[in-house]
Amino acid sequence: MSIGNTLYVSVSEMETALQWLAWIVYIIVLIIVAELFSYAWHRWAAHTDIIPGLHDTHKIHHQANLEHHTAEGDFVWILSLVVVLTIGLSLGVYWGFFSVTFVVVTITVSLLVFGLNYYIHSAYHQPEHWLHQYQWFQNHKNYHFLHHQYPDKNYGIVSFYPDQLAGTFISKE
Repeated sequence: MSIGNTLYVSVSEMETALQWLAWIVYIIVLIIVAELFSYAWHRWAAHTDIIPGLHDTHKIHHQANLEHHTAEGDFVWILSLVVVLTIGLSLGVYWGFFSVTFVVVTITVSLLVFGLNYYIHSAYHQPEHWLHQYQWFQNHKNYHFLHHQYPDKNYGIVSFYPDQLAGTFISKE
């Protein structure tokens, strides 16, 4: 509301604006946490025997033809984690720990991050994919393929910032 040249904002308008800001910050933090989790999952679960069967599934991807193996088996494991997350958060709603909105946003953002990682990773292994026309994609694909040569490096898929933070990033041989 405005009186003369002075702008006045009601308390309810301010609360609404702060709620939107809080959701935006939460989504950004959730995306960062999801990428960090993806890095940790790849490094400490897919490359070890901590979860029976997972490392065996992931080894197939590393031994396959780089240009044509998209690692669907690995992503089944991650999708299973999303299902567990969904069940856990849904129980949190049932018991009154979380709001429905919180759970829907968390699951939606998690699925979008998972979907983006899956899509980009699949595109790395498809030589005719339309993303190959972009230099950023070619760079990320090269980083990913270096991971296949050096399995203790470049665990990231879409983002290599966690690798840079952990000292596991390499950009060339």
